[in-house]
Amino acid sequence: MILVTTSDQFAQFIGALFDKEIYFNQLEPFVVDAQEQLIEPLLGSALIEELENPSVELLQQVRRHTQKAIVWAAFEQAQVSFLYQFGNAGLSRFKVDKSEKLAQWEIDTILADTAKKADTALEQLMDFLTTHQDELPTWTNSTAYRHAHQLLIPTTVELRRALPEVAATHSMLVRLQLFMPRTERRYVRNMLGDALFDELTDKRIHGDTLTREETELLSYCRQLLAPVTLWEALPTLNVIFQPDGIRIISSFKGLKDQKAVNPAQVAELRAELWKQVETARGELRTFLNKTASATVFSSYFNSALYVAPTGQAEWTMPDNEGKKHFRL
Repeated sequence: MILVTTSDQFAQFIGALFDKEIYFNQLEPFVVDAQEQLIEPLLGSALIEELENPSVELLQQVRRHTQKAIVWAAFEQAQVSFLYQFGNAGLSRFKVDKSEKLAQWEIDTILADTAKKADTALEQLMDFLTTHQDELPTWTNSTAYRHAHQLLIPTTVELRRALPEVAATHSMLVRLQLFMPRTERRYVRNMLGDALFDELTDKRIHGDTLTREETELLSYCRQLLAPVTLWEALPTLNVIFQPDGIRIISSFKGLKDQKAVNPAQVAELRAELWKQVETARGELRTFLNKTASATVFSSYFNSALYVAPTGQAEWTMPDNEGKKHFRL
């Protein structure tokens, strides 16, 4: 079941930029790829089925956001293919009468703009789902939801809150999420301990209601995870590793007055990020040691990680065994 089935739907979301005369059979392969490879892993097959005939207004809104994301993602992929055709003589350009060929910089600008709009449409879809997740049990009970929420920062909503310095686009989130399993293990799990980290993760994966303390703990964890993940990713954000070597992205085509930062600037950015990391780590440690007790975060409280706050050490009865005088 495909949610986008006509050229008119492309025109509806893309507007004057889209030629309604394009036959849908030219677009369908890109639509199928966008839905199956991009959308379904995020929404889950069960919710996709519900969107075929949405019964309530909320689902109708989800359907519209989903269709928009599919259209722009498919359009982004189709644009490149529409620049050429493949025949018996090999690859060739399209040449239409009474039309003027675009300059390369114009093509680059259009492709960059389409990619940005495709990213924004997907971001809007995920923002809407996250905002209304309590009303969408089909999504929150799906394997797709559980898989995404294995990470502490599963959507752009949480990334934007934890790291407002970066453009919290879906493509940025996906790039950073490649590093997150490692940074979660090295910087967050080690501070919480395996037991508390797993407890928090399990409750989030299964959609269980978090306590006030757990919600606050999750916020502190994200405030640490976001900058430390960007700190680790930053040196390679403009680097592409290929089987035949390493490539450096040194410019952004079609974007005016922008260029890749030099190594010294990267080092400076990383130094600033590390200051954030140290601050966030201290705040997380302080919160844990201040909040943990025999009933709150008990697994952490009973572990070697717990350190009683200065001046608030737990009082214990003095050992008077074998002593002449009784001590208090």
